[in-house]
Amino acid sequence: MCIRDSLDGDRWQRTGRVGVRPAVAGERIDTQEGPSVAGSNEWVARDEQGNQWIVPDDHLRAGYRAAGPA
Repeated sequence: MCIRDSLDGDRWQRTGRVGVRPAVAGERIDTQEGPSVAGSNEWVARDEQGNQWIVPDDHLRAGYRAAGPA
C-alpha cells in the first residue's frame, strides 16, 4: 500500500510504502505516539522503518491505495 498525504482539497501525494494487515480487536500496537489498542474494522500499517500504527478501515480505503511490486 502507498502512504498518501493530502496537499489541499482533493489533491494527494504519495510519500512512501507500507504493509498492512487486519488488526485483531483488542490487540495492542506500540506506535511512535505510545501504545494503542486496535478495535474492530481496523488495520495495522507498518512502514519501511518498522513504525506501526492503527488505521480505521474507512481511512485505509480513502487514503491509501494498493501499490505494485517495489
